[in-house]
Amino acid sequence: MVALVCGLLLVAAGANDLVKGNTGRGLVVVVPGVALMAGAAYFLRTARRNT
Repeated sequence: MVALVCGLLLVAAGANDLVKGNTGRGLVVVVPGVALMAGAAYFLRTARRNT
């Protein structure tokens, strides 16, 4: 759950950079944020299914 929140914060910060026009830094922050949220969601889904 903490990883989902951290991923959301990373995506929000990266989106803010993208809106300001800083494409390089925005993408460097958004992509890991999305990957972190996807991994956390997958982990939570499989953990609930296996219990």
